[in-house]
Amino acid sequence: MATEKLSATVEAELLAEVRAIAGPRGLSNFVTVALRHEVERMRLREFLDELAGEIGPPDERMIADAIDALTDPAGDGGHAPAA
Repeated sequence: MATEKLSATVEAELLAEVRAIAGPRGLSNFVTVALRHEVERMRLREFLDELAGEIGPPDERMIADAIDALTDPAGDGGHAPAA
């Protein structure tokens, strides 16, 4: 994959924190991952806005179901399997 050099101005405290977190992965890799994450987040927001425009916004039950699905990795509603 082709790469391109980037110059950016960042708050000094934030840059120091990022450098400490990035460690051996390096600043360039950290920035690449962060930019990719932000692009994916923005695309998802656009998709959700488009979907809401087509079918309407989610109701409270849909939101609760989504939160449950995201916070229950076992997918069992927080219940242990029957013995």
